[in-house]
Amino acid sequence: MRSPYSLGLRCLAVLALLTTLACQDNDPTAPIIPVPATAGELSGLWSFSDSTLATTPLEQTTCRNRGVATFTAGTSFTNAEVRLVATCVTPRGPGGMTATLEGATVTLVGDSIAFTVSASGPTETCTYTGCLTGGGSLGAAGSVSCARRGTGTWQMTWGPPEPPPVRRFAMIDIGYGMTCALDIAGQAWCWGVNSYGHLGVGDNLPRLVPAPAAGSLRFSQISVAREGPVVCGVTSNGEAWCWGTSWGGRLGDGSGAQEGKPMGPVRVVGNHVFSQVSAAGSHSCAITTTGEAWCWGTNALGQLGTGNQTPSSSPVAVAGNLKFRQISTYLLNTCGVTITGSAYCWGEGWSGILGNGEKVNSNVPVPVSGGHTFASVSVGLWMACGVTTQGDGYCWGEGGNGLGTGTSLDASSTPVAVTGGIKWKSIKAGGWIACGVTVTNAGYCWGDNFQGALGVGAAVRDGSNRPIAIAGSLAFEQVVIDSHGCGLTVAGVAWCWSSGSYGQLGDGNLRTRWEPVRVAGQQ
Repeated sequence: MRSPYSLGLRCLAVLALLTTLACQDNDPTAPIIPVPATAGELSGLWSFSDSTLATTPLEQTTCRNRGVATFTAGTSFTNAEVRLVATCVTPRGPGGMTATLEGATVTLVGDSIAFTVSASGPTETCTYTGCLTGGGSLGAAGSVSCARRGTGTWQMTWGPPEPPPVRRFAMIDIGYGMTCALDIAGQAWCWGVNSYGHLGVGDNLPRLVPAPAAGSLRFSQISVAREGPVVCGVTSNGEAWCWGTSWGGRLGDGSGAQEGKPMGPVRVVGNHVFSQVSAAGSHSCAITTTGEAWCWGTNALGQLGTGNQTPSSSPVAVAGNLKFRQISTYLLNTCGVTITGSAYCWGEGWSGILGNGEKVNSNVPVPVSGGHTFASVSVGLWMACGVTTQGDGYCWGEGGNGLGTGTSLDASSTPVAVTGGIKWKSIKAGGWIACGVTVTNAGYCWGDNFQGALGVGAAVRDGSNRPIAIAGSLAFEQVVIDSHGCGLTVAGVAWCWSSGSYGQLGDGNLRTRWEPVRVAGQQ
């Protein structure tokens, strides 16, 4: 099997038109740009030229074609669309024409590429076959056969979509197939999958590089649901706003919507003055400037912490009259740290994620065992982690290697120490994986390594039950992890790694990266 990082084009491709085309890199000594290994990696915009001859309907004037080719990756196939802009010379002077050829499945075998596109109706169909080239620049070229315009040649050159300039980032968070960050001015930027409009950019189109989100709103803190299309943020005056799907009342707008619909930013009702919000796939929670915790959304396992299983599309108070300084949510759970440093959890309990030594659900906060004084907690899938005020790391729940004990212990209903004697600034839990930042700003991950989620490079293929340094020797301020990972350096620069199949890495394509890549557009 050809490596996804192979660069040389050494193919003699048998094309769909029963012709053959020999392809070779222009500069095989410059292995800079890898040739895509799958059709999904073509995703993005390509500049395009096509030598077939078009004619205007009125004057039958010959027109030369150029334009843009767009490849859009789906879950199991990639579509191509060609937008042609033709330059024509008419009896009245220079003119132009445009056409859009909508795509069919792109075939990529080795370095050979083939796709057939058709205009709306039976007007035109063109079949493009050729080869991809790597080296100094990524491109493609080949032959084209059109039903009306005849045969000719075509070529494309690729570059990631040009991102708008991004200022220094202040924080970053991730969800399934997406990433959002705040710049130092409070502007939200999001990228990745956008099927529910949950990037907050005003449409449902994906973004492969950062795009400004949430209109004119400016935030002091932002949170992305790891497992569902919801994003929430808190403004400088304590208003909470959420966007994405309204299913189950997850946006907190009081609508009572159970079926759900995509919605732009809506203010969470109740006139509370919040200091932090945490969004999850089934519910969200926030704490006020005076420490009260409020939650909204679905509540099948008591994740709202209200003492019952009643859902609510408006914020409802968490039971117990506790005062919190930090809160964290995941699909069916919530954990928080009180102003005195005690950790409490509630919701699903069979996995031991409540940390109280039991495996039963709880619809009210229960104290995490061990008598530790925590600075922060983070909830992942069936596991949670926390950092004490002394910088010690602990994890608990059904975490596999994500508990980070350095042993075969893969589950515990009470906190167990993360091995290595490292002093932590923060730890974030994901699905069977966790990552943290040390007090010296080093980034480490442990647990499952599916698609390079540890971020430690391709030399490590299996998971790890102990912390391993993230590749690149970056000085991190923050690291977040789940199905992919992102980190923010002390200089405010965002880097991401692991699965990029939806554009969530923000580097302009859909490749899987086994170590951090810099998010595009940063100044």
